[in-house]
Amino acid sequence: MAITDGSIRSRLDDRGLLSLQGGDAATFLHGQLSTDVLGLTAGESRLTSYSDARGRLLMVGRLYAEPDRFLLEIPDDRIEAVRQQLAKYVLRADVRIEDVSDALAHCAVAGHSAAIALGAVVESLPTEPGQSAITDAGACIVCLAGPRPRWQIHGEPEAVNAVWDQLAGHAIEVDSAQWRLLDIEAGIPSVHEATAGHFVAQMLNLDRLGAVDFRKGCYPGQEVIARTHYLGRIKRRMQLLQLGAGTSPPEPGAVVEHDGKKVGEVVEAAPLPADGSLLLAVIHREAGEPLTIEGHTAERRALPYSVEDEAA
Repeated sequence: MAITDGSIRSRLDDRGLLSLQGGDAATFLHGQLSTDVLGLTAGESRLTSYSDARGRLLMVGRLYAEPDRFLLEIPDDRIEAVRQQLAKYVLRADVRIEDVSDALAHCAVAGHSAAIALGAVVESLPTEPGQSAITDAGACIVCLAGPRPRWQIHGEPEAVNAVWDQLAGHAIEVDSAQWRLLDIEAGIPSVHEATAGHFVAQMLNLDRLGAVDFRKGCYPGQEVIARTHYLGRIKRRMQLLQLGAGTSPPEPGAVVEHDGKKVGEVVEAAPLPADGSLLLAVIHREAGEPLTIEGHTAERRALPYSVEDEAA
């Protein structure tokens, strides 16, 4: 119950890290990702995405800007595929892409008691999403968006472990599947191997999460994403759903049905503390009730942001 009412810490074993460094790293990433990379300063982080030429998402992740490199955090089942895709476009640019998932450590914490413990290891704990602070040992603490206060920590294992130990007695340890519940309640999606290439950015509400910059120049899929934004009302949007007691979290890609017909697809799911599960799913706007997943009725819940289209 600490997941919803107390303080927790998690090792994030299901997330990986790509390092991109070199003199052209910022320009290279700016031409590949959906966000304004050139506008990031060291210490800032931003939710971002990577699409193919059709505008279909290959990745949703968090980009961290450091003084001498960028770190891209994504689900570990997409690390190698994304690394290979990015590497195709390096050509003669001064960019080195490396999987540093095993070389670096990262964890996450949430809750008021955890905030007090974190406040003891940095001079000023960041409180705005995307802002960061560095501990004396060199670990980076980044504030995350969501209904509850929460942070992510990454860096050299020794530095991150020092913060982890500081949290002992202040936060209950949970596994990464339970941590995902907080991302889901915040309406923050991930793209997994089972769903890579299935969605465009707006279907996963990335335009509402600040993960798409419509003023920047070209990047893979930009034409499709821009056309969807300026010319039409998108037919499918990600919604928050809850499955009741006695159900297990469905896998990414599981079918959402109404009246026996497919009307959507599961993006991500996590178990609720008491029973049942909370999940994000892309659903057709005109889908009626009831919605079912694997034979179980799913109830709609409110996201913490609006998904109403500004343009009809």
